[in-house]
Amino acid sequence: MFTSTSARNGIAYIVNIILARVLVPSDFGAVALVVGVIAILQTFAEMGTSVALVQRQNVTPSVIDSAFISTFTVTILIVLLLWSFSNNIAAFFSVPVLAALLKIAAFSYLFRGVFSLYRCLLLKEMRYKEISLLEFINVIIYGLIAVVLAFSGYGPFSIVWGQVFSAIFLLILGFWRTGYIPKSFGRIKEIWELLSFGIWVSIGRILGNSSGKIDTFIIGKLLNASTLGSYYLAQRIVMLLPGTYTQIIDQVTLPIYSKFQKDPSRVEEGYWKTISFTSLIILPLVCLLFIFADPLVRWILGEKWIQVIPLVRIMSLFVLAHALGGGIFASVIYALGRPQIATIVNIFRIIALPTCVIIGSRWGVMGVAWGFAAYGIIGRLFNQWLLKRNFSFSLIRYFREIAPALISGLLATGVALGIFSVFGKDTIVIEIIKVITGFIVWCITYYVFVKIFAPEKSKYALYIIFQFIKKFRRLNLLRNITAS
Repeated sequence: MFTSTSARNGIAYIVNIILARVLVPSDFGAVALVVGVIAILQTFAEMGTSVALVQRQNVTPSVIDSAFISTFTVTILIVLLLWSFSNNIAAFFSVPVLAALLKIAAFSYLFRGVFSLYRCLLLKEMRYKEISLLEFINVIIYGLIAVVLAFSGYGPFSIVWGQVFSAIFLLILGFWRTGYIPKSFGRIKEIWELLSFGIWVSIGRILGNSSGKIDTFIIGKLLNASTLGSYYLAQRIVMLLPGTYTQIIDQVTLPIYSKFQKDPSRVEEGYWKTISFTSLIILPLVCLLFIFADPLVRWILGEKWIQVIPLVRIMSLFVLAHALGGGIFASVIYALGRPQIATIVNIFRIIALPTCVIIGSRWGVMGVAWGFAAYGIIGRLFNQWLLKRNFSFSLIRYFREIAPALISGLLATGVALGIFSVFGKDTIVIEIIKVITGFIVWCITYYVFVKIFAPEKSKYALYIIFQFIKKFRRLNLLRNITAS
């Protein structure tokens, strides 16, 4: 899971850096609106049939055909609607190029909507390795095409066309690995059964996707495409870490917690241990992102993205809150048989996030970033309150478990920033010395404070890291021997 997820996200991150060097903020702003619209519509295309198909015990060829027909029909209808209203959407956001981008992106939406059925078939058979490989190839193809077109002067169209061609290849690969071809139009009864189960899954996803993109739409409407582009890129930078972490931790802890669903105390104890050790490991990366946002942005993205630096630092507070329990919450509620809590979380999110962002928009893009960060903290506390209310998880213990990492990280960050203030910004050599010195000082300070506040946990966290490195090396060695 770590290798697959981190590799995909790492390549996508590199592609974004290259594109940022070639394109301008307004290009990213237009694409951000396209991505937001497509992300919400994608949920409508699936209508939860993929989850319904995986959950269903008896799956016949007729049921698969029914799932395919329902998915394909809904996808086609939404593509036609997207084409029909693309000009209206562009006019609403006052971004003329958005109309053409949405029409092209509609093809990507079509191919990915159909692929969702093929992915479901692989998931049903638990062929995780093949799913990971297909998604990895998809990122590679997207990156190559988008970068080549960007250097050829296609602007924001380079990103959208990259998504289209990668979606085509993804669908072809999905067909190749499953060999599935629909042989009938399915049955009305089976289509209804799939949709009646999947609609509840879709409601949660629609609420989650809509609320997750609301800040993009608010900036696109109230501010401008260039400002949105800076905000979008800053968000992609800061969300790389929690996104990768969440994708891994959710799928690893859920089956473990599910084994003890009849013993909630075991699940709770696992929850506290997971929070304690992941905060010790993940929080340092968040602090380092905050400290080194300035040199990272200027060295990697270039001076034209200088306005991204404060946004990255502000949004780091959202990532900080996420590192202190995000990604584990869903595993607990699903393992303990309370999936409806996820709907409550999404309803809260679709109310709280827009409220924070709209209030913040009064102070421009910086205010929106602060609103995003504030929601991260409020949302994390709300989720913890739900665990207390529904499963009697102690709030006091929560703060006690995260305290060593949080206090150590903040103290180490203060020391590192103090070291930074000693240096100037005269030459690149001084900048490099400052970064290296600040990094070393921060790591030493963090380790010392963690040893003081949580000696046993710090020892075990190091043990976990070293065990992972040893297993990773053995895995590579085994692969080399097998290849030979």
